[in-house]
Amino acid sequence: MALIDPTQRRFTRSTLSAEADLSSTPVKGPGNLPPTSYNFGVQAGPSTLASGLTQGASAVPKVRPAEMLASPYDLVIVGGGDAGCTAATKAAQAGLRVLVLEAGQNVNPLVSQVPVMHVAASEDPGLAPRELFVRHNAELARDLRDPATAAHFVDAVLAADPTQHAAYVEVVMGILRQAPTLVPGLKEVLARRGGPVAAEGRPLAEQIAADPGANATLIRKLSEQPDPAQLVALLPDHLAREVGHRKKMVARVLGGGTMLNAMITVPGDDDDYRAKQKLFGDDWAPAKMRARFDELVQKTPAVYQYLHKACRALGITTLERLIPGHGGLVEISHANPFLALADPTLRRVVFSQVKNAFRELGDNAGEKLRRAIALGDAADPKVQNTPGIARLPQAVSWDGVRSTPRAALLEAQAKFPGKITIRTGVEAKELLINDDAQCTGVRIKNERGEVEEVHARREVMNAVGAIGSAQLLLNSGLGPAEDLKALGIPVKKDLNVGRNLGGRREITVVFQLKEPIRALKDVQLKTDDSDPHFREWLTKGTGLYANNGVLIAEQVRTMAGKKDPDCVNFILPGGDFRRYESGYSRNVFNPQRLSVAILMENKGESVGEVKLNPKDRFGAPLVNHNFDKEKDEGANIEAMAQQVERVRAQAQRWGVVAEEVWPGAQVTGAALRQFIRECQWDHHPCNTTPQGSASDPGAVVGGAYEVHGIQYLRQIDASVQDKTGLFMWAPTAVGAIHAVEYAVRDAQAEDQRQPGNALVNLQAEEAKRRRR
Repeated sequence: MALIDPTQRRFTRSTLSAEADLSSTPVKGPGNLPPTSYNFGVQAGPSTLASGLTQGASAVPKVRPAEMLASPYDLVIVGGGDAGCTAATKAAQAGLRVLVLEAGQNVNPLVSQVPVMHVAASEDPGLAPRELFVRHNAELARDLRDPATAAHFVDAVLAADPTQHAAYVEVVMGILRQAPTLVPGLKEVLARRGGPVAAEGRPLAEQIAADPGANATLIRKLSEQPDPAQLVALLPDHLAREVGHRKKMVARVLGGGTMLNAMITVPGDDDDYRAKQKLFGDDWAPAKMRARFDELVQKTPAVYQYLHKACRALGITTLERLIPGHGGLVEISHANPFLALADPTLRRVVFSQVKNAFRELGDNAGEKLRRAIALGDAADPKVQNTPGIARLPQAVSWDGVRSTPRAALLEAQAKFPGKITIRTGVEAKELLINDDAQCTGVRIKNERGEVEEVHARREVMNAVGAIGSAQLLLNSGLGPAEDLKALGIPVKKDLNVGRNLGGRREITVVFQLKEPIRALKDVQLKTDDSDPHFREWLTKGTGLYANNGVLIAEQVRTMAGKKDPDCVNFILPGGDFRRYESGYSRNVFNPQRLSVAILMENKGESVGEVKLNPKDRFGAPLVNHNFDKEKDEGANIEAMAQQVERVRAQAQRWGVVAEEVWPGAQVTGAALRQFIRECQWDHHPCNTTPQGSASDPGAVVGGAYEVHGIQYLRQIDASVQDKTGLFMWAPTAVGAIHAVEYAVRDAQAEDQRQPGNALVNLQAEEAKRRRR
């Protein structure tokens, strides 16, 4: 079996067992909490910009209500994802007492620990049990031309009335036939879903017409209705509401998305931090944000890795614990390049990419030298901020295990007794906001299904994610007044919540190889003794399973006037990865195929929406990215089309490709742009509570992560992130570290302003206790 000791975050291996206990350390209850004491790693004292206390409801802090002063917790953090776990860990290190509320469970299954199995982890019902239905476009017909939406619809059909399967599928096929272009790969997608497909090329309409029991009236209406919206009206309600939507699985587990993501760990862009520096002050300077990234992650030097392995081999555990492991909360590493270079196919791909990248640098010898010195490490400033070939760092420990903020949180819980309380299986319903516009706590449905209120002594941090946080704020009366009034929700503050949903656009190109990749021989992606690669990972922490499967990447600058790269193309060997769609993990592995994923920033302003469902405002919200409403959508499509052509040209130089299978070499010009328009998908949702000054009507959150007009409430997750990097989890966690700094400064400033209050008395009692 393979277990992680959360107090050491060291990987321990023993004999294989089918009944391995993979549960994590039990969650601790409140207990007897000690008084607050501070010990923060950053310079304490006044912030370079106004803190959350002074930028809240008014310039003069109001008296805290009694329920806050009586709370045993300084901070209540709603959401135990990457932001929540990181903030709780840093706050505990600073001496604050923290309560973490997480709707999911505290689990760490093996599929999450093995890095290469992140694809399976992303659809594991124990890690991502919540389904979310997402639209991409305001125009229904455009969403319906995407085969992924057809695949989701077939999933819904298969769970519906079996006597109507063929009729329902024929309706959606009719909807798609109204589109001006043929939906790429529709028949293949339906076949992969296991749904009803026309037999021997016969249209389903003919099959139904030949069956006296078929719904002939429905088919006749189908031929008479040219409008997709009217065709949808022919479906039962439970199916009609899902047409045009993509089904997504949402991480609901302690650790959040970092328990199932691809572990790519890259800092935010300097360009984006410079823009916030101009708006909020020098506390947002790129160098300071880089220092916070270094607090989050640190690589274990190779010499320490070898010493660890030597001590372990000799059984000298005492000495091993004296050897530094890493200084950050999460450890990062790179995939072993020799795994790829030992394979002739992958070797040709890598050498071709490196050669082409250096050729494109021309006579820029300095840039070539800088990239060579950094070995293409995308976490190195010499590489991160310039176009060219790159190795993407992964949150994987030196001994081959996924490294997460969850593990860091559990380690901090053991190291700082009484400072961290974690409650799982707890669902936040609304924030408690009083008549003085103070957020005093959270109303929850607790572990027993009962309604309960928990309060914070100092402040609440909302970290439920870009979509979940917007829903919580809206349900708490913080959002567009007209929307809240229509739902009968009392308006606490008219704010632009949920109106600027953004993200990254992604498309892939899939190639069939001339020869299968030999390095992937015997790969079964199993977690048992029959898989030799799993045995190597289990016993040594090395091999193919100790990495995330990304071979090599290329950073590209496509946006005029932007210094930092805004696009990354990364190569996935042995993968037939076309998009995140329901059931994709069952079909993605294929050693004779290779995928290139193209991930790109949006060039314009985000106009997506997160709204409450009027039928169930506490259920899954209504989400639409509204790609077709963006004023710069044409530029996005054109830039992605150029990258597809770039990838195709590179593939020809590799000399290992037999054919392009997705979207297909024949899809070029206008057809390619139409394909991208219909088949692109969103990645890394963000920016549902935009940052800006208090005078900006579109801003929800200020530079100290405070919610405008509300005291004692900070927004610290991806909802405040906009264009801070192509891979979101690390910039989001860095933002959480930044927010905790402000929380500590505010706490210190408040204690200094009010020397006679209970908070300072707690400090004095703590000092006396330590002297004794």
